[in-house]
Amino acid sequence: MEVLLLLFRLDVIETRLKQFFSPDIHTNDDCKYIVNSLYFDDFKNTCFYDVEAGNPERYKYRIRYYNNDLSFIKLERKEKLYGQCRKFCTNISLEQALKIINGEYYDVFWETDDKLLKRFLIDFINGNFKPKIITKYERCALEDKIKDIRITLDRQISMSLDFTNFLAADYKNSLLNEGNRCVVEIKFNFILPAYIKKLCYFKYMSRQTFSKYYIARKYITRIKQWNF
Repeated sequence: MEVLLLLFRLDVIETRLKQFFSPDIHTNDDCKYIVNSLYFDDFKNTCFYDVEAGNPERYKYRIRYYNNDLSFIKLERKEKLYGQCRKFCTNISLEQALKIINGEYYDVFWETDDKLLKRFLIDFINGNFKPKIITKYERCALEDKIKDIRITLDRQISMSLDFTNFLAADYKNSLLNEGNRCVVEIKFNFILPAYIKKLCYFKYMSRQTFSKYYIARKYITRIKQWNF
């Protein structure tokens, strides 16, 4: 479940949740970290148009790392089916990530024994996948391992087309033109306890599907139209 809300409300919700949930293991003392993601799409922009059309079955590929730590880089395929999500990911080296960004898929394919990475690369080769957009944001992540509930609060969402410097952890980016709107995502299995709904509730909150990839690409498209 994803909810859009204003920044001052996010701060209130974060304060409430910290009384009941533990920080994610990847967070700092403030329960926060920076997420850097580079998204890919095929020559038909299938991933983009599936979101735009609201197709209930869709997927997306991304390379992701956290903060400025390039010792831990992941290649992920995130799938959505009628509102249910699942994610497949594999760790890749900095060298592999550079080759994938540069489109050297065959080199990585023949050099690796990772079956999942090979599966991903077959899709990349067949679909002629290319880097499309970078997103960056600050995330507060909280969890209850016993109930298998994870809540993320994302703010300062920005985008970039500086693919060359993505893995230098120093790329140019600009905030998305969404005012001070932020995103709360609640991940759970089976039933969401009523007390969590109360903790996260604010009047006029908007529950909806929110794709940072899609919003970022729409934003850059508008910019290009303005700068004709």
